[in-house]
Amino acid sequence: MSLRVSKAVVTVEDSGSLLAQFQVRSSLVAEIVRRQSKDSNLQKKLGKSKKGLEVEFALRTDGAIVKQERLCVPNISELKNAIQQEAHNSAYVMHPDRNPRFTSKFWPSLQKAMGTRLKFSISFHPQTDGQFERTIQILEDMLRACVLPLKGSWGTHLPLVEFAYNNSYQSSIGMAPYEALYGRPCRTPVCWNEVGERKLVGPKWVQITIKNIKLIRENLRIAQDRQKSYADKRRRNLEFQVGDQVFLKLSLWRGVIHFERKGKLSPRYIGPYQITERLGLEAYRLELL
Repeated sequence: MSLRVSKAVVTVEDSGSLLAQFQVRSSLVAEIVRRQSKDSNLQKKLGKSKKGLEVEFALRTDGAIVKQERLCVPNISELKNAIQQEAHNSAYVMHPDRNPRFTSKFWPSLQKAMGTRLKFSISFHPQTDGQFERTIQILEDMLRACVLPLKGSWGTHLPLVEFAYNNSYQSSIGMAPYEALYGRPCRTPVCWNEVGERKLVGPKWVQITIKNIKLIRENLRIAQDRQKSYADKRRRNLEFQVGDQVFLKLSLWRGVIHFERKGKLSPRYIGPYQITERLGLEAYRLELL
């Protein structure tokens, strides 16, 4: 009787054992749907959607209001905290740090299953292949170029800078970061006048935003071109094979003495050493002994 009350489906296997199937649903979704019915803003959006004015909002079969198939959460701090608790305060959460078993077994298998790559950095030297450093330099150049045109109000335009970067095409992933994260292109302010929203938000504010977005994107393009020219100027396409003899470059860290020599007298390269294995596009294993 208790299984029937809990809406479980019980089947009898050939071996005579019982198999019970439960349909589990989070009560948090039901609470969100209940709060949506009392939210005047979402109800107005739903009403406009039924009239064809708000094409992004829709009513799901379970009665939930969604925006482009994403659940709309009312602006209630208690409800938002409950979502954070549900998503992050799990009993199975752990912090493995850099456990050798975790980094050598779990992460490689997970990245292989997802079709991605994870590049670990050296301790006390957080650099992998220079991609992060290059991105930071592009952002610095873009912000530096925006300070003078935007004058004293450049700090208030930082959200627009973030918006412009996340919606700019990235050749490394073949799309904008926003599209890679959400699976769809973002509706930019440039497109607002095409869907009739100019009258809703005010033409003056839209024009100012469009102007600033175009300025920031132009500065972003200039910064990316400048960094690309710097990288191409010093880039050499070197490729080695197993058995080649190469020199090993030493890291110039303060306070570290290489071969009993300190500072300028410390050698920059040592070797040559023979390559025993190729690990990646630009990674090799050397025979040091």
